[in-house]
Amino acid sequence: MADNVYLFYGNDEYLVGLNARKRVDAICPEAEQSLALEVIDGNAAKIDDAVAAIDQCIAAFRTVGLFGGKKVVWFRDVMFLKNAVIMKNEQVKRLLGELASDIKAGLADDQFLIISAPGVDKRSAFFKAVNAAGEV
Repeated sequence: MADNVYLFYGNDEYLVGLNARKRVDAICPEAEQSLALEVIDGNAAKIDDAVAAIDQCIAAFRTVGLFGGKKVVWFRDVMFLKNAVIMKNEQVKRLLGELASDIKAGLADDQFLIISAPGVDKRSAFFKAVNAAGEV
């Protein structure tokens, strides 16, 4: 199991956010966060917003760290992972499939992906990819 992909989810948004923040701080000390941390807001209630957020996450995930150093991407408050209407959209499924493929392919030792969400559809291919490749 990879130790550089993390998914935090649950009904208590405060605890989910707190635990994700602790993991971010453990991986990337506060002094390094201005160069190494990229936070993507996943709080999307519409399909277009979800597509834009996933696109941003993929772009951040595929970009190397500044000065060749550590790269931490925090996909924060990903509200749509439990939204059946958004998750059935073909464009959303395609983009999450791309992200899942990148995760399955493996991350560099200095590359980290942290996802925090209030809920997740455990039947989705994206959840299964994260569960297989990372820590849930």
